[in-house]
Amino acid sequence: MARGCSLETRDLMDFTAIHLASLQGSVEIVKTLVKAGCNVDCETKVRGYRADEITKRKLSEILYEPSGPWNR
Repeated sequence: MARGCSLETRDLMDFTAIHLASLQGSVEIVKTLVKAGCNVDCETKVRGYRADEITKRKLSEILYEPSGPWNR
């Protein structure tokens, strides 16, 4: 980002950086990408995965897993 790389570059599966960070459950990286202007509404061409939907689903998994904060 600081060196001028595009936030919207896509890999072979059509995922952007925010898609990949969301899939990994990397909340801090997702926050950083959003602050940097990454498009959270972007969809993949295959199956139309949206970064914001992936993040919601992944955060839900983290929060409600047996060791998650909502089960303590």
